[in-house]
Amino acid sequence: MKTQYLLTELELRQAKGYIDKDVFLLTVEDPKQDVGSGGATINALLTVAEYISAQRGYNV
Repeated sequence: MKTQYLLTELELRQAKGYIDKDVFLLTVEDPKQDVGSGGATINALLTVAEYISAQRGYNV
C-alpha cells in the first residue's frame, strides 16, 4: 500500500527532526486512478475535516 509506505517515510523524517514532532502526519489514498479528477483533493480535505472534527468530539 503506497499510503503506508509514504506515512512510514514521513514518520522517519519526523523522527530525524526534519518535520516538527507536533505536526500531524496523514496520508490519504486517491479514490481513483484518474489524474486531474479532483477526487484526491476532495478526499484529502474530507479526511482532514473528519480528523479535526473527531478530535473536538464532532462528526462530519
